[in-house]
Amino acid sequence: MSELRYGLELPDDPNPVWLDGPVTIGRHLDNDLVLGGEDVRDFHVRLEPNARGLRLIVLDGSAVHIGDIAVEGTYGLMPDDEIEIGRNVIRVMVDGTSGTCRWALHEPGAARGIAVGRRTLLGRADDCDIRIVEGHVSRRHATFFAIGRWLWVRDLGSSNGTFVNGERLAGACRLYHGDEVAFDQIRYQLIGDAPDLTPIRPPGGEPDQLPVEMPATADTSVSQSATVEIAAATSLELAVEQRPPTVAGPSLWGRMPPLDGHIERLKFGRQSIGRSRDADIVIDEPSVSLQHAEVDLNPDGTYLVNLISTNGTWVNGTEIHTRRLQPGDVVHFGRVRMDYLEPPSAAPRRTPARAWWIGLLILLGVAVLFLLH
Repeated sequence: MSELRYGLELPDDPNPVWLDGPVTIGRHLDNDLVLGGEDVRDFHVRLEPNARGLRLIVLDGSAVHIGDIAVEGTYGLMPDDEIEIGRNVIRVMVDGTSGTCRWALHEPGAARGIAVGRRTLLGRADDCDIRIVEGHVSRRHATFFAIGRWLWVRDLGSSNGTFVNGERLAGACRLYHGDEVAFDQIRYQLIGDAPDLTPIRPPGGEPDQLPVEMPATADTSVSQSATVEIAAATSLELAVEQRPPTVAGPSLWGRMPPLDGHIERLKFGRQSIGRSRDADIVIDEPSVSLQHAEVDLNPDGTYLVNLISTNGTWVNGTEIHTRRLQPGDVVHFGRVRMDYLEPPSAAPRRTPARAWWIGLLILLGVAVLFLLH
């Protein structure tokens, strides 16, 4: 799916300003966008486009409103939001929203999803499109907005928060296929039906991986055919600890068959991982689902996303939904281990202590000779 481009519709200017990177807005001439008015500070706000939308950062306690909401700190924006800076109103625009995509929220273990329409209100109130009465969900908790093929969610000032992949939302956020969206403690996984999205097995569907032959045990009552359970201290760990190889870029290093010793150099963008021959990184092992996970390499870091795989995706012994990887992280797809590697950082070279002392003695000798003459 193509990336979106964000723009700003400025007061009294028919031509929008399209953003190719962060911009600052204020009265000072050093800003990227200069606004007039006594109620505009020298450096008022900063706007940063990213994969999740447009992020607004309020500078130095400036007064900013998004509609009727007074904003402080950092706030997520979405298309058609209006930023009020003094008497100036700036509207957020987006380019590249053609096409359609149907979205649905799936509860854990439920094969049938809850459809998300063009504008869908979620909360506890009777007039909500998606009504949640359990938990501590606010009366009007959040709203989904479908614009073209894309979907955003906005928290409506809920008491207990809207969370996307475990992070509490301030304002709005662009959503992706496979995201976990939570309202207080009520969790869903978002699934879209666009043909170019990585397939995700709907929760509650039949497992797509083959039965796994477990090692024989003394207890004959234990089934010899079962799905794998990966724990913090996994009994199926077969990798022998080795010195990590030096890599030229972010990579996954196979530590167990069928990828033992194989180094998979990651490319920028999203890559699918699974048993399917159509996956970008193929792991032909029975405990790995056809479309098991995705890895997303971007300027902000390397992110690993589980795709509702039957046996789960684990990082350092903890089952994850989405996790930013750090050098040395141990990742399990089913029972297959791969380690995440990055090139060593360029550390400053240290002058050996012996060389330092020799240099000091030479300088002292020169100083003595100068004094004697």
